[in-house]
Amino acid sequence: MSASGFGEFSREVTLGSSDLDLPVTLQVNNVRTEVIVTASTVAQSADEAARAVDVVDAEQLRLRDRSSVGEALQGIAGLRIQQVGGPGSLVRILSRGLRPQDTAVTIDGIRFRDAATTQGDATPFLETMYPAGSERIEVMRGTGSSLYGSHALAGVVNIVTDTGGGPRRASLLMEGGGLGFARASLSLSGGLARDRITYSTALQHVNVRNGVDGQDPFRNSTIQGAANYFPNASTRLGGRLWWSDNFALLNLTPYVREILRHPKNEVKVYFPVLLDNGQLGKISKEQRAAELDVWQTSLHNPRFAAFAELCGSRGERVETAA
Repeated sequence: MSASGFGEFSREVTLGSSDLDLPVTLQVNNVRTEVIVTASTVAQSADEAARAVDVVDAEQLRLRDRSSVGEALQGIAGLRIQQVGGPGSLVRILSRGLRPQDTAVTIDGIRFRDAATTQGDATPFLETMYPAGSERIEVMRGTGSSLYGSHALAGVVNIVTDTGGGPRRASLLMEGGGLGFARASLSLSGGLARDRITYSTALQHVNVRNGVDGQDPFRNSTIQGAANYFPNASTRLGGRLWWSDNFALLNLTPYVREILRHPKNEVKVYFPVLLDNGQLGKISKEQRAAELDVWQTSLHNPRFAAFAELCGSRGERVETAA
């Protein structure tokens, strides 16, 4: 016997000549509801959300073994994740074909961005965002300008920190792989005084010794945590922490590995770099003609010759044409 919303019930019955009155009790099925906050800034079930929202929870991150935000978002419909190299290289999020700056990145609903860039988005930090204690990552596809401003025309990526609560629990993870990759993480969370105080903290260290071509080392250390105090049912005092320290040494040219592999002056690699400040100066004229603000047009030729010397090779710089 079964009914909608209830579990199945089965029992062997022997029918006789007399009437049989058999009471039946059906157990209610387990109800699993996914709660999200990105679509309306308040908690609601995924079925109630009026926008398309995908959720990557901590269990999915663990099963997929995704350590960075860029890796966690791969495979989500409507999102394109561009990474121009191995760990530590530039990462861009393109939602529904729009520009990277049209997708807002938030941490617990608070916008995260690089104020030093002209676009004011979070792209310069994406390659170093390795969530250590995140409960889930919510991805809202479609315009979110009414809630998050003009930088959310394409969508919103919201990283939600684990708030803790419940019995005290801890986890330890250590792993290694190709490219000289190693990762270790430690997390601790729980609650005190019947969850009037909740806490969570996590530490993670990622170390890539070699990288894609053997000369792209990258290191990331992240601490992420949260603490909350509930003096009564309607009041909450809390704080969030996300600290990260990064090191990346990425190659400017694909020839660096060959240069470092041989002793000095044993191999000769020629690659001319031609830059003309006069041509670069035309950018200012075009911006002024369009009545736009002039940004970062005082450009100088980088000293690739000095870079070659640091690599143990020889470089020559030509200031004037022959």
